[in-house]
Amino acid sequence: MKKYERFILGLLAFVCLILQVTFGISLAIMFINALFSGSRQELSQVLLSSMEITHSPLSSTFIIFYVVVFSVVSVILMISYLNCIRNLLQNINEDIYFEERNLNLIKKTFIYYGAATLLDISGSIINNLYHINLLNQGPSNNIFYLPKGALMVLGIYVIYMVFKQGIRLKKESDAFV
Repeated sequence: MKKYERFILGLLAFVCLILQVTFGISLAIMFINALFSGSRQELSQVLLSSMEITHSPLSSTFIIFYVVVFSVVSVILMISYLNCIRNLLQNINEDIYFEERNLNLIKKTFIYYGAATLLDISGSIINNLYHINLLNQGPSNNIFYLPKGALMVLGIYVIYMVFKQGIRLKKESDAFV
């Protein structure tokens, strides 16, 4: 592998690490704010100010609970996904290609990204059904955005199957030699 390719892989792994740390810090800040806020009423007002829920039949307490739970689970899934991608990049940078650990990392990547996509789809459906409009959210709240996530999951699955066949062929050729 050429030096610039190793540099790019290292840089991408570093970007994944920075994103993981950023997501982790945002999760910690969210919990600290929730624990040490002056009052629950004040915290509720801050969260509700970023939503349009006037036509929703659900209570504001339930909507806040739903948004917080979905946000926390989404951040945890993205941290896990980025960890798998970072480890894959490091393995490739160390010339470790068709190995079982890479296959397991790709499988985990598929699971984490698939779960995040399902969470986005279910969140979008719930938001549309119960008229919850997150004001700071762009096109991901739009149901037509969601096939993009599903296509990405299919792409990860194809890569997983290619790696699985590559490992099988490598084992067969090693056994033959």
